[in-house]
This record gives sequence, structure tokens and C-alpha cells, in this order.
Amino acid sequence: MSKAFTLIEVLVAVGILLIMFTGGLVSYRTAARNQALEADSSKIIQTLREAQSNIRSGKKINCLTSLEAWQVRLDAKKMYLDEVCNGATASTTSFDLSDVVSTNTVKFYPLSGGATPATITIGTKTITVSSVGDIQ
Repeated sequence: MSKAFTLIEVLVAVGILLIMFTGGLVSYRTAARNQALEADSSKIIQTLREAQSNIRSGKKINCLTSLEAWQVRLDAKKMYLDEVCNGATASTTSFDLSDVVSTNTVKFYPLSGGATPATITIGTKTITVSSVGDIQ
């Protein structure tokens, strides 16, 4: 009597391995997507805080006249940090995002003028900016 595996035993073992591999792959993809989503939301919050800091300090980069606002524009999978002077907008930085974000513009105004209230949605995450400039 030989001690070899039968074809059915080999197929069952391969089937079990494939099921385990598929489950692991799905878990990996979900974790990778959640990580990218977390990185994007952190970058958006960081950029909102930078705009807020720039307006509070009166920082000008391209402005030759009075500074009206600093704004963060979100458009599909792109984010822009803009300086607004005399109604004209000059982009200072732009970032690519890995996920589609709700199209929105958040402006921060000088002299404690607050901000345009907004709700930014990226994947399942929500970032809220209040009219006084609180970012949550």
C-alpha cells in the first residue's frame, strides 16, 4: 500500500488554501484603503490648519495688496492651498488625494473674521469647519 495523497485530498487542500488567501487579500486591501483614507484626512486637516495659521499671521506669498483670505479648495482628488488678494486667487500648493473628496472651498478671513462653514467628506470620514474656524 502506497503512502501518496489522492487527487481529491490535494484538491481539497488547494481549495482551502485559496479560500484563506482570498480572505487575507480582502483584509489587506481593506486595511490599505483605510490607511490611505486616514492619511488623506490628516493631510486635509493639516492644510486647513496651515491656512488658518497663515491668515492669523498675515502671511503673504503672492499678494502685493491687502490679503483677503487664505482658502483650501477641494476638487475631486485634488486639494489646493490658495492665497486670496483683491478677489484674485493664487495657488501656493496643491496635493493629490488617493480618494474622491466632496468638492468644497473653505476660506479663513483675517482679524478673527472666522471661516466659511463647511463639511468635507472623504470616503467615510467627515471633517467639519465651523464659522468661527474650529476644525473637527
